[in-house]
Amino acid sequence: HRRAMRWSLAADDLDAVVWHAVSAGEHEVALEAVGERLLAASNRGQIDDMWRWINWIGTERVLADPVLAALPAWVSLNQRRYDEIDPWLDAIWMVEGVSDDHLRLFAVHAGTIRASRERHLGAIGDAVESARQAVELARNAAPHWTIVSTVHATLSQVLALAGDPEAVDAARVAIDLAGEAGQDPPLVMAYGALGLALDDPIAVGAAADSALSFVTSTDLERFHRPAMPWLVRARVAFDEGRMADAEHAVERTIEIATIGDEPAVLALAHALSARIHHLHGREPEKRAALRSADAVGEELTGADWILEQVRAAHTATRFAPGPDDLLPIGARELSERELGVLRMLPYDLPRRELARQLYVSENTVKTHLTSIRRKL
Repeated sequence: HRRAMRWSLAADDLDAVVWHAVSAGEHEVALEAVGERLLAASNRGQIDDMWRWINWIGTERVLADPVLAALPAWVSLNQRRYDEIDPWLDAIWMVEGVSDDHLRLFAVHAGTIRASRERHLGAIGDAVESARQAVELARNAAPHWTIVSTVHATLSQVLALAGDPEAVDAARVAIDLAGEAGQDPPLVMAYGALGLALDDPIAVGAAADSALSFVTSTDLERFHRPAMPWLVRARVAFDEGRMADAEHAVERTIEIATIGDEPAVLALAHALSARIHHLHGREPEKRAALRSADAVGEELTGADWILEQVRAAHTATRFAPGPDDLLPIGARELSERELGVLRMLPYDLPRRELARQLYVSENTVKTHLTSIRRKL
């Protein structure tokens, strides 16, 4: 096993290194090998491998290692095993002989992990508070603290979901730090948040593309769960009138956000989906999307900005007309008043309500309806 361990080290086969090192009783070698290659493993999305290494080495040894102590909690977070996170974090504080510097590092990890968990559970206000505390703890951090970029990326995400413009600065800090350290996961997070927080359409689209450029395989998508970048891409396509692209992107957002426990992103995606269905004249689908947005939104806390977006979708899809190219054949023969009545018909409103919305009498509505039937 020792010979195989050395061969595996030379071949950079971390799975084999850990297995043979543990089998040979060389647990320190296994810990050092995982610690040195953890960044590369994260960039490759090897979350299942990380859990296997933890089990092979033994959780007590992992928790006692300053570099890897928070790894079990991070893996539990990524695999959405939220009830395991606090026991793992509590176990770190039980380890004896840890320096003050490492205790502070653990505190930063704990705050970042809890902020992410709160985001996944829809507690946006709590997530913002936890992330801010983690950022404060990470001030003047030691150069080897690669967690700092993840702290700022986490803050940028929750601030973006809270509608806070400070998300832009937090994202840019994270992008600078992660880019310098070669860390892909914080870059995916921060670029997604930047796209959601920015107003410039070109910059928004570029941010979404940058985030998704790191997600090049099924394993990486399962690791990153890039719901936010897909939502940004959907919003850009919608704003540019590329409805087919917008619909595809919003479907991907809903799929990833559902699997990845991203309720805040999911509420925004359903709201955008309602707008898309509305423009296509698909009334049942629009109503279903709005109901879904409402249902998810009701479970969120500290998410006033998201609820505003959902309410805006209700308003925008209530009586707004669809595009002229979606009108029936023959609609060009209609007058502007008749077109106004035609566009209101999918909403199944009583004649009195139609008249009220169009600021005309019921008799005028009746006359327009008769003319519409004759012309179409």
